Amino acid sequence: MVAAKAKKAAGQEDIYYVGVQQPVELRRTLLEASRITLKTLHSYERFKHIKQRRLELTGQLRSTMKDLGKAIAKLKSVLPSVPETPKPTKQAESLKQVGKGAKKGAKATPIPPAPKQVTELQKLEREIASIEEQMHAM
Repeated sequence: MVAAKAKKAAGQEDIYYVGVQQPVELRRTLLEASRITLKTLHSYERFKHIKQRRLELTGQLRSTMKDLGKAIAKLKSVLPSVPETPKPTKQAESLKQVGKGAKKGAKATPIPPAPKQVTELQKLEREIASIEEQMHAM
């Protein structure tokens, strides 16, 4: 009893042991949880590395774009200024051809406009519309 009082006076507490049922299963569960935690930390570190790399590349891209803008401005200042002439369209070319034919005395035949080509998106929209009509008819 004197030894117990001496332990308490020294700041030490009594040590109690608790029985653990299925200690191997508990140890396995703890190790699996530790492994999952380590994998999560590893993936987080990879994420941080990728984020840092992305920020570096974004900074490089910005500086490159600034340099490119300066180079373009410098090039524009060095090149002579030329007024832009609109490029002739197909209709304007066909009108010129019709006008040339009229000068020679031949009758001008108007060229019919080319039929509009149906794009893939327009085809799909038509198919969807027809399917919806069929569904509403049911």
